Amino acid sequence: MAKTVKISERELNRIIQEEINDFKEPILTERSDGTLLVEMARINKNEIGDCIFPYNKWEVKIWSNDHNPPHFHIICNQWNVSFDIQSGKLMEIEKRGTENNIFNYMVANVEKWLSSPCHAQPKLTNRENATLIWEQLHDN
Repeated sequence: MAKTVKISERELNRIIQEEINDFKEPILTERSDGTLLVEMARINKNEIGDCIFPYNKWEVKIWSNDHNPPHFHIICNQWNVSFDIQSGKLMEIEKRGTENNIFNYMVANVEKWLSSPCHAQPKLTNRENATLIWEQLHDN
């Protein structure tokens, strides 16, 4: 027997918008300096379960027309922090969130994530996969 679940129209619209946003690629995003970035697919797409930056909470992205050196962004709870792909070192805090524990977790685990097997390409590490994605997007 089917079960009926009641949700508000606002909640239904939120759910629908989230689903639509998952399929919008590329997305143009304006930076504070007025330049446009083309957002590409997440590096951690579909990473779920026991992983360092699970897809349902964290976004790990490379922008297609971003500056050198090769880097990626980790985004969570209003934080947007960029890290160098090769060294794993923090490059820039582009946007600060309010929960410092989120930032501390990113910094403490970025090298471990870079060294771990890539979910989408298990023969590669996340560092190797990110390097390949950067090169594809930037024609290096």
